[in-house]
Formats: sequence, structure tokens, C-alpha cells
Amino acid sequence: MLLSALSAWLCAIIIGRVHHAEKQVLSQQKERLSKEDKNQIKRNFKNNRRIILWLFVLLNLGMLLGFKFYPMAAASFSVLPKLNLLVPVGISFYTLQVLSYVIDIYNKKIMPEKNPLKVILFTMYFPQIIEGPISRFDQISWELFNGNRFSYDNLLLGIERVLWGLFKKLVIADRLYIAVAHIFDNYTEYFGFEILLGAILYTFQLYADFSGGIDIALGVSQMFGVDLPENFKSPFFSKNIPEFWRRWHITLGTWLRDYVFYPITFSKPLSKLTKWLSKHVNKWAGKWIPSYLALLILWFCNGLWHGEGLQYIAFGLYHGFLVIIGMSFSPLSKKLCAKLRINTVSCSWKIFSILRTFLLVCIGELIFRSSSVEMAAGMLINMFSKFNPYALTGGFLSSLGLNAFEMTIALVAICFMMVIEHRAQKQDLFVWVKNAELPIRWCILFAGVAVIALFGAYGPMFVPAPFIYFQF
Repeated sequence: MLLSALSAWLCAIIIGRVHHAEKQVLSQQKERLSKEDKNQIKRNFKNNRRIILWLFVLLNLGMLLGFKFYPMAAASFSVLPKLNLLVPVGISFYTLQVLSYVIDIYNKKIMPEKNPLKVILFTMYFPQIIEGPISRFDQISWELFNGNRFSYDNLLLGIERVLWGLFKKLVIADRLYIAVAHIFDNYTEYFGFEILLGAILYTFQLYADFSGGIDIALGVSQMFGVDLPENFKSPFFSKNIPEFWRRWHITLGTWLRDYVFYPITFSKPLSKLTKWLSKHVNKWAGKWIPSYLALLILWFCNGLWHGEGLQYIAFGLYHGFLVIIGMSFSPLSKKLCAKLRINTVSCSWKIFSILRTFLLVCIGELIFRSSSVEMAAGMLINMFSKFNPYALTGGFLSSLGLNAFEMTIALVAICFMMVIEHRAQKQDLFVWVKNAELPIRWCILFAGVAVIALFGAYGPMFVPAPFIYFQF
């Protein structure tokens, strides 16, 4: 982590000096230089900056990929020595942060920070190390370096956010962990709706676990007066897959968009491909095929970022193809809805769209949770090979390691979470609680503590469950 931070500081300083040197040369000799000479000088300086940038990218991506993928490579190739590498905590998150910092300086969006301690603080700011959110330097640097005074409002908002995160993690995620592990560890014994229920439960577990951890991180940071970027915005109310990814793991999605998708889309190879397809095939191919290719690369990187298993690549490409299919058939879908006189703004259509998107997401999370592509394929085959909705009415639920009482708590907690998430789309409930009358405010806070203490999934019956995104 320290090496990443110091390399980011040093490379940013060098790139900044190259920018400054270019500006000086052009300003001092602007009257003597022809337009071609100026362009040549710009190209030379740009090449120098590009060399520094690529050395930095290779160093940090090399560390990230080396720590995450070397064990798998060593197992596959006997010539490589077996090393028991400990993956640095949060390497996937802070690596993307330092990359965005240096790339933004390369693109002249921000100025390089001269103080190395500030770059180290940005890299190592403790609330976001474990599982994000992935911040940009220009987003949090002012609050991070300003030295904020103690604020009662910040403390209260932070406590509210931490309690909400603990509720999602301890009451929902850790309780569902037992049932989900039982289904996925014995997936060959289940079929149809049993597998589907496992996928649905895991989707809720993952969301409560990941967003709960992010809530805790945002709450702790709020206590220090530093506003980290939001990472979730009620994703289960999305009406299509692109909208879902604008609401889920927002900071990773925007990072991949800004630093992978856009650079690839506007790169020279894709520009040449666009022109060639437009000339030799048709305009539609020239317009969309390069965009689809860039999207697939983005989603491949999304899967690769999560881990070394091929199931993560399959998960990323699955969502990539869903996005492409949605983009391709959107005009046809609109025409079909108009022909069938379907009111696409009606409540029933919105509910249908939300449920359809949720089921597609659950299939993707099934792939994500599987330990291999073969396991994911086996579970999907089992899910679609048998129609057995009656299985959920028998003793199936009681066989998952949770009794009726625990299942009821999980169901009620999920419903409560969804109601709050829906309401949060219209009003900031944390601010509402902070501004409520003193008795109401403290009744809500103490009720939150009591619910977590009484209904949290800990004790002899439960297995301690680490945050899922700790491993990434």
C-alpha cells in the first residue's frame, strides 16, 4: 500500500513537471515555432508523460494481478515456484484509487499534490480500505486534508448510518448466510424453485452484506466530516440491467466507465474499426459493433477485478451480454409495446420490469456465488430442468439450518429493508431522523440498537460470517 501511494505521488509530480516544461517551451518559443514544430514538441512531451504513466500502471496493475492470480498460475504451471502469498488488505480498492489519481493528472483534470503524506492519506484512509467505496482524489481531498472540527450533526448522521449498516449485516446477511451456504454446498440435491430460492436469498445476502459494510464505512467517515461517495442507490428497484448497474457498486462502475470504456471507445484502433465497418459493412455495424466490443472489454475487466476464478469472468460477460441485448432490442421492444398498446408508464408494467430485472440479477449472482463455472452451469441446469413450486411448501425451508422463527425474522427484516430503500429514493431518511424531535430521534436510535442486539445473527446457532467483499 505504501509503495502504491509513494509511486503515485512520485509519478504525479514527474508528469506535472513535464506538463509545466511543455507549457514553458511553447510559451517561450511560440513566435519562432511553426505549427508543425509545435505539434512535434507536444507529441514529444506527450510521449514522455505516457512513458511515466505506463510505468506506473504496469507497476500497480502488476502488483494487483500478481498477488491475486499468481497462486492460480503456479498451480497450473509446474515451472513456477509455489508461494504462499498473503494478499494485501484492500489491494483491489486502493489500486484503482491511485490509478485514477495519476490518470487524472495525466489528463490535466487535477493538479499533482506536492505533499507525499497527503497522497498516502488519500490511499490509506482507513474507512474505505476494506471494501470501498472507490473514491477520486478531487472528491474527498478537500475534506480529507482540511482538518474538520468536531460536529454533533456529523456524529449523529454517522451513528445512524453505522446502525443501518449493522442491521443489514447482522440481522439479514449473516442470518441468510446459513441457508445460502446449505443450498450452494449441496447444490446437486436441489432442483427448480429450490435453486431459484437459493439464488434469491444469496442476492439479498450479498446486497445486505456489501451495502451494509459500505454504510458502516460511510458512517464512520461521516463522523470525521469526510463525505465518501455513495455506492448503492436502491438497486432492486431498477427496471433494466443498465439502470441496475448505475445503482449497484456505483464507484466501480463509474471507474470502469471513465478509465476503461471511454479510453477504449475513443482509441485509434476502435476508430479505425468504426471507419472500416462503416465503409465495408454498413453504418449500423460501424456505429454499434465497436461500442459492443468496448462494453465486453469493460465487463471482462469487471469480472477479472473480482477474482481469479473463471466464474467471475462468466459473471461479468453475462451482464455485458445482457446490456448489449437490451441496447440492441430496445427499438424493437418500444415498437412491440406500442403495437400491443402496453402502457409502459403504468404501475403494473413498472412492477413487471423490476421483477424481470431482479430475476436476471439473481441468475448473475448465482454464477458469482458458485466456486466454478461447472458448478454454476450445474445449478442453472438443475434450476431449469424441473418445475417444482410445491417444494417450498414442504419441509424444504426447515432443512436449510434456520427454524421458522429465524426465517420469519429474515423475511420481516428484508421487507423492512426494501420499504426503507424505496422511501429513501424520495427522501434522505438519515437527515429526517437527525432533524426529528429529540424524543423521536433517540427512540429510533435506541430501537435500532435493541433490534441489532436482540435479532442479530450471532451466538451458538450461527457461524461468524466475514464481509463478502473482504476477499476482493
